[in-house]
Amino acid sequence: MPRFLTLRRRTPRPVALRMALAGTLAVLVGSLLAAVPASAAPLPDPVMVKASDAYIKSQCGFRVSSANLAAGTVRGRLTAKANWSSLAGFRDLTAVSVECVLSDSSFSQVADVRKFVFAKSVYASKLVTVPASSEYHVCISASYSLRIFNGGRVYNCA
Repeated sequence: MPRFLTLRRRTPRPVALRMALAGTLAVLVGSLLAAVPASAAPLPDPVMVKASDAYIKSQCGFRVSSANLAAGTVRGRLTAKANWSSLAGFRDLTAVSVECVLSDSSFSQVADVRKFVFAKSVYASKLVTVPASSEYHVCISASYSLRIFNGGRVYNCA
């Protein structure tokens, strides 16, 4: 009796799958490396400034996350925060406001972030796209009011 030929579906071997996956991965990595120019300009360093007194401490910072050299812009995060710095501040603070101003190398204001709260601490953050510059400067201004008397203000630039 003759045997009937059956068509059996062949499953790919694991070695062949691994080779195909490795080849695809190599092509993807090669295309990513080719997309980044070798002479890309480095991103500016992060800029941070702090100011404090007996009741409050504040901080402002700007960190560049990406640059679009063709458009002449950079994108980064501008953050500002302020909170109590001592037991007296924790006990007496009633309202806090913070303002962080970003300037370029010619000291022209390009972005700012500000916030006011009736609390003991405040945090504000903003994702900004600004003109590219060789360096950036930040200034922090934090004001507060106290239960006992009017309050005060701290200020600093870097």
